[in-house]
Amino acid sequence: MNDGNDVKKMDLRESRKWLSGEVEIRLPKAWLAIGAAAIAVLLIVALD
Repeated sequence: MNDGNDVKKMDLRESRKWLSGEVEIRLPKAWLAIGAAAIAVLLIVALD
């Protein structure tokens, strides 16, 4: 189970890097992505 969590953490870090680049271009789009990511994290935690 820990291996799966490690993979998810890496995905979140990569998403943050992507969002960092996106923030400079379009803030609204970045906020939508952040909101979607937050919901996804909550779902992952709830399903765990």
